[in-house]
Amino acid sequence: MKKISIWIVILLTTFLIMFMIDDELTDESKLLIKLTTTSSDSAAFVYALGIFSAGTEEPGEVGSSLLEEYQKVELDEHYLVNEYPESKQLPLPNGELFCNFREERCLKSLFSIDFDIDELYQKHQVLIQRLDTFYSFTEYSTLTQPILTERFPPLRYISAAMRLKLLSAIKMHRSGSSKQAMRILNAQLSQLRHVLARQDNLIGKIMFLMKLSEAVEVMSVIRQASKIEVDKIASLSVAEKTLSNAFAREFALHYNTFESLDDNPEFFNRGGNVPAWVLRLIYKPNMTINAIAPFFTRLNRVSGLSHLQFVTEMRSADSVDLSTSSIRNSAGNVLTSIAMPSFDHYISRFLDFDAKLVLFNSLDRGIETVANPYYKHELPIIYPNKICFNGPLEDDHLIRCLRTDVLE
Repeated sequence: MKKISIWIVILLTTFLIMFMIDDELTDESKLLIKLTTTSSDSAAFVYALGIFSAGTEEPGEVGSSLLEEYQKVELDEHYLVNEYPESKQLPLPNGELFCNFREERCLKSLFSIDFDIDELYQKHQVLIQRLDTFYSFTEYSTLTQPILTERFPPLRYISAAMRLKLLSAIKMHRSGSSKQAMRILNAQLSQLRHVLARQDNLIGKIMFLMKLSEAVEVMSVIRQASKIEVDKIASLSVAEKTLSNAFAREFALHYNTFESLDDNPEFFNRGGNVPAWVLRLIYKPNMTINAIAPFFTRLNRVSGLSHLQFVTEMRSADSVDLSTSSIRNSAGNVLTSIAMPSFDHYISRFLDFDAKLVLFNSLDRGIETVANPYYKHELPIIYPNKICFNGPLEDDHLIRCLRTDVLE
């Protein structure tokens, strides 16, 4: 009887040990992780971190100090960051001239509000100079780790500086120099595309794409009003529209989050004290990570599709199975069952922007008859205030549209 009991204990112990063993990362997971290897240096990223620093300080130096602070949080989640004082930050341009393009009257107001561009430039000359410096960098790599508390550069300052550049072109047009206005806008378009191609995270990619869309809208208004001839705008290059690195960082965010939960006594609640061996019985980080890898692999594939292929994908795409073992990894199975964001909408924005360019390039040759890149036998939809292409997903930002009522 004693021997039987010993054997039962041995078998149970062996079973528990085997039950606690996690899987190895799949090749698919390893490939996605490899894509997010953080660079050791990026002057452009450091400069962007400190772009809001006081006019008497060097953005690169402030950005370097902030990066050190943010990296301390990556090592210790309880570390309190020594933030840059708000009282020392550059004034952020605001007001009606810095409205959101999603607001119906925003674009119209930029062409109707009377403003002194020289006064605006004088007031914010430091910010404008810093934007020009940021444009001059030939590289960009996010130096912070993709974690839940990751800090990003204050892109609102870069966005405001870009708006000042748009306002300069609008003022030039309203003064009768439409060709000069177009030269300013073409230069900004080139600079924006240069930066967009080097962005490696989703926030940066989407922000600079939206700035491109705004610039094209302004160009469209000026072109419709002045009837001047302009060169066609080339569609986005592979580097400009690729989201592979951005999606890989999103995968790495999940990877780092799942890894941080391993052996974490506060797995269920803050202040908790779950024994590591108990947690390992119900949670396997690698199994959980492997389960979501196909979701992100699909995103990489879809982000490279053409308009027609994207339509087919949206019609036929089945949801990716994210489930893992409900027995060996019950807690991980719960985590993977939480709905993932609809990243397809981010992919569609880049295709929508190329559709906007099709409309823009057709302004002087019968825009009403140009073929929809999504549906080759379908024409644009003409509304009282805009002309748009139909598409497979909602376009809440009107990226695949051009406004037609701005100067009415």
